[in-house]
Amino acid sequence: MDDADARDHDAASTLGLIAQALNLPIATLFSGDQAAPPTEPAIMVEGDDLAQTAELLRLFLMLKDLEARERCLDFVGDLVAREP
Repeated sequence: MDDADARDHDAASTLGLIAQALNLPIATLFSGDQAAPPTEPAIMVEGDDLAQTAELLRLFLMLKDLEARERCLDFVGDLVAREP
């Protein structure tokens, strides 16, 4: 397996983890055709956002302390709540 194939495999694995963490079918990350759950906004991840999302998920999964994970989620939730 060359470097490009390894990166593609890593990206596919990461997308699978992101979809699983968001409780969404992986196809949702590629198209806006999937209906979002009624209480959640539609989620579209593209370009640089995908790289940032993957990095955020990778770092979050590295947190072993459950309280640290909870603080992280609370922080991000607070930031989102303040968005206009």
